[in-house]
Amino acid sequence: MNYSSHRSQGTSKKRKAIVFWLVFLLIFIVAGVAVWLYLNRDQTQVVVKPGTQDSINVVAGEQTFSTPYFEFTTQNNWREIPEEMKRGDFYEYSQYSGDLPRRHLRVYVNPENRRYQVPFVLPVTLSGNRFLVGSISENCSKQASEDIDVGERMTILSGVTFLCDVDSTVSRIAVGLIGGGLQIPFESEANGKYTLTIEYNDVSFYPDDSALISILKSFRLK
Repeated sequence: MNYSSHRSQGTSKKRKAIVFWLVFLLIFIVAGVAVWLYLNRDQTQVVVKPGTQDSINVVAGEQTFSTPYFEFTTQNNWREIPEEMKRGDFYEYSQYSGDLPRRHLRVYVNPENRRYQVPFVLPVTLSGNRFLVGSISENCSKQASEDIDVGERMTILSGVTFLCDVDSTVSRIAVGLIGGGLQIPFESEANGKYTLTIEYNDVSFYPDDSALISILKSFRLK
């Protein structure tokens, strides 16, 4: 009697062990298949806005915004702001933290009679249809004379001529062409002669210009 009971208990333990290892093996196989599907999924998605030539390519954490005049790559927490762009001569993009916008990029195409006042400038040179990007200037108000503490003044900083917003307290940066100003001229077969003006505004608690520099290094004129 005792022998039979002991044998039954041993068989039960073996069955439990077999079931345990079968379940473990099944979980391992399912996890492996899930990882394989994830690694081999199609990582590129193209979104085209109806009725426009603009598109957004999303590739593994990055996205490329494309217009008839230019394209650039950002992290995928940037969004195009079409309601702002309805006004006509510019394209607008914002970087979000949750539902809150932190940084804004606005690109004007063939701007007419606009006065751009900024406290900072990012100098660039053109190499083909790409930008060679310099470093953000110091606040231009530091170069203003002591008797000018409000308003604007024409200044040259980092080789760029522009209107200095002397009393600005925000992190607003314009891209400027070394040896020129804030309007960047370009010519192509597709678009003929045109100019761009690029403005960047950081409203986050800790302003950071690295996003703008990264965008400009990927920027391509068309």
